[in-house]
Amino acid sequence: MRPSCEHLDLGLCHADQHRHGHSDPNWHRNSDSGQPLLRRPKQKLSGLASVDLSDRASAGIELLVSARAQDVGDATLGGYALVNLRAGYALNASWRLGLRLENLFDRKYGLVHGYNTPGRSGYVTLAWEPR
Repeated sequence: MRPSCEHLDLGLCHADQHRHGHSDPNWHRNSDSGQPLLRRPKQKLSGLASVDLSDRASAGIELLVSARAQDVGDATLGGYALVNLRAGYALNASWRLGLRLENLFDRKYGLVHGYNTPGRSGYVTLAWEPR
């Protein structure tokens, strides 16, 4: 069976100091001191594309990009880009099998200085939603 592009979802979200769903252009700063908030990058980008391969199967790819950010003790968290893959299959009307591969290229990155983040990781899920 050939994949169909009758249903294709594309999403893209970009956040910077002037656009983050906030009316305040200083959303990344402490409102009292004006200092930048820790661990909050000025620029962040995320995107998701997913496609229904059939009436039961779907697949998708996600991109997460973050600029560097300041952390405690003048530490700087480096910027990073991550690629995640996902797939799903409806076993029947109530049960769905899901597969995820996160951090496809095994990038080293940090969300908090001194704490590890997962490398390449795989997940299998089984979800039940009664109908």
